[in-house]
Amino acid sequence: MQNLYLIGKVAERLKISTRTIRFYEEKGLITPSEINNKTGYRFFDSKQILQLKKILFLKDLNFSLEEIKNYLNCSIEEQKHIVFNKHKSTKIHLDFFNKIEQEGLYNLSFLDDKFYYGNDVKIKNLQMISGVWQLNGMYANIKDAKTQHNALNYFTPYKFLAFKNDGLSPWFYYATNKKIVFNTFYLPVSELYQIIDNKLYLSIINPDDHIFINNEKCNPIKHILVFEKFSENYEDYNKLTYHDTLPTNFILDKKVIGFYRKVGLSTTLQGENKIQSLDNEFLIFYENGILEKISKDKFSTINWTKGFIYDKNKMFTYKYNFNDKDLIVENKTNTYKFTGEIKNYLVYNKISLK
Repeated sequence: MQNLYLIGKVAERLKISTRTIRFYEEKGLITPSEINNKTGYRFFDSKQILQLKKILFLKDLNFSLEEIKNYLNCSIEEQKHIVFNKHKSTKIHLDFFNKIEQEGLYNLSFLDDKFYYGNDVKIKNLQMISGVWQLNGMYANIKDAKTQHNALNYFTPYKFLAFKNDGLSPWFYYATNKKIVFNTFYLPVSELYQIIDNKLYLSIINPDDHIFINNEKCNPIKHILVFEKFSENYEDYNKLTYHDTLPTNFILDKKVIGFYRKVGLSTTLQGENKIQSLDNEFLIFYENGILEKISKDKFSTINWTKGFIYDKNKMFTYKYNFNDKDLIVENKTNTYKFTGEIKNYLVYNKISLK
C-alpha cells in the first residue's frame, strides 16, 4: 500500500501553495488519490506527486495548461516529440523523464526517509563536511581525481557546495554521512562522496554528458568532482551566489507604462530570433514604479525603474528593452544564482486598452 500525503505537506515540499495544487486539480491536471468526505482533506500518493513535479517543470518551460494536459495524456515517445518541438534545448531534461517512467521510479515516495537515505542515516554532527567547498576540477575516474591528471572541461552547475554541521544546505541539496542528496525537479538523486586529505571527492552523473550514437541515447557518464575547502564558515556561502545590485531610486520611463501580454521568447535583448508562444501571462507597468505580474495561477507585485525590472525578494534585476510595441525582458531563472547565465529573453506585446 502506498503512503498518502496531505495536500499541505506536498505543497510545502514542492514549495508551492495548496491553492496552486487545487487549481491544477480544477483544470484536470491532477486528481487526489483520496478525499476525506467529512473534512474535505486531499491526499496524494508518490505517483501523483511526480505528476505535479512534471507540471511545474513544464510550466517553467513555458507550456500552457492545455499543452501540459496534452503532454500528460501522451505516451513517452509522444512526450519526447512534444518537448523537442517546444524547446530544442530540453533534450537533457527529457532523459530524466524517460528514466523515471521506464524504471518505474514513480513507485518510490520522495517524502520517505528510506527513499532518501536507504541504509544511510542523517547524523547530528557532520563536522568534516561543514563549511563551504569550491570546485577544483572534474575527472573521469578516482585515480585521475587524486593525481589531478587529465582534467575534463565540462560544464557543471556545482561550482560550490555549502553545508551546516547537520548537513543541511541553503540550496537544493543536503548531506548525510555517506551521500549528498540533490533535490531535482523529478526525484532526489543521491551521490556518494568521501573526504580525503581535506578534499571532497563527489561521484556524480553530469547530465550534459549523455552520449548519442545513431540518435540512440546511451548511459550517462559518471564523473568525479573534486572540491577544496573554501571556508570553514558556512555563512560565507553568501559570497558565492550571484546577487544583483538593486536600483535605489525610481526613474520614470513613460513609454513602457501600460498593459502587456507575453507572446514568446527571444535569444537576445533586441528581440532577435523570436519564437512565438502565446501565454496567459501579463505585466502592468504603473507610473509609481509598481509592476504587477499576473497569470492564471499566480499574482505578484514587484518594482521597476527606467531600463530595469527588479525583484527585492530574489535580489535580481532584469534588464528590459522596449522596441516599438515589444517589451523584451531578461529571463533569469534560479540557476542564475550559481552560474550567472541568462536562460533567454521573454517577449511581451503591448496591448491597447482604448
